[in-house]
Formats: sequence, C-alpha cells, structure tokens
Amino acid sequence: MKPVKRGELYAAIAQALGSQVTPARPGQTAIAAASVTRRRILIAEDNMANQQVALRMLQKLGFQADVVGNGAEVLRALGTLPYDLILMDVAMPDVDGLEATVMIREREKADGSHIPILALT
Repeated sequence: MKPVKRGELYAAIAQALGSQVTPARPGQTAIAAASVTRRRILIAEDNMANQQVALRMLQKLGFQADVVGNGAEVLRALGTLPYDLILMDVAMPDVDGLEATVMIREREKADGSHIPILALT
C-alpha cells in the first residue's frame, strides 16, 4: 500500500535478506537493529520523487543505498559494486524491472550468485 510504512519496509527487507539483517531485540527499534548490520541496497526507480522517498526511508533504517533510473543502469551498477538487495520498479523506461530481473537471473546462472529483488510498482 502507498505509502509504505517504515516498519513494513524493514520487515520486507529483513525477509528478503534472511539472516543477513539483525532482528530487533525486545526494547530495540527496527531502526536501531538495522543500523547494527549495514547492507547495501540498490533502488531502481525512474520517478525522481519516489527515488528520494525510498532513499530517505532506507537511510533512516540504517541501510546504505544507491539509486538508478532504469534496468540498464541496474545492470551497470551490479558490475561496479556488490549489492545485498535490489528494490526494482516494475515499469521503467528503456529496460524495465521485469526485463532487468530476467537478465540478472541469467547472469546468476552463469556465476552461481544470487541477489534478492523486491518488486516495486
């Protein structure tokens, strides 16, 4: 649902990353827990306002994030830095999120890697 709540976003990221994200302990906020385990997230979103909202939310949760505007940029970014998660808009210009995901999964077959991808729309 729009807009996503901070806790829901954290829960989705934690689920996608599995044990890579430290769960909140009793009395500890999700924000503090996420700050303990920094992970790099790639945001693929063509709308500038949505880019800024997603980036700020992730930063407040303690994650490092980079933003790209289409699927072709996702593929280039993956060649330069290791990412733990991609938040991928489904509808983007040039190469959309679905096409980019197919290309990423094909690369993964070749090298044995795997990166979780959460679809955004």
